[in-house]
Amino acid sequence: MKKGIILPIIIGAIILIGFYNVIWLTSATDVTIKVTKTDRIVESSGSGQDAKVTSKYLVYTTSETFENTDTWIFWKFNSSDIQGRLLADKTYKVRVVGWRLPFFSQYRNIVKIY
Repeated sequence: MKKGIILPIIIGAIILIGFYNVIWLTSATDVTIKVTKTDRIVESSGSGQDAKVTSKYLVYTTSETFENTDTWIFWKFNSSDIQGRLLADKTYKVRVVGWRLPFFSQYRNIVKIY
């Protein structure tokens, strides 16, 4: 690859990431949900010292499935606490961000419980 094309590609990537984050911020909306089940999905790859373990929380409701993960954009770092507060057969008002994109297994993220 030519040296003169690397900088425009990097700048373009930074602009796209920034644009995505701005659009994601504007997707915030408050919804009322009735929880049917909560779950923690654990995925691992590799073995021994090279093993990598990741996990995320899912919240199943009567209308759709939501993700409950930490996000620096909303300064949310309490996913475990939120997951512990969500009980089956209870109704909550929550703030969610993002979009449901089934092709990418992407869910809207719960960022706040009222």
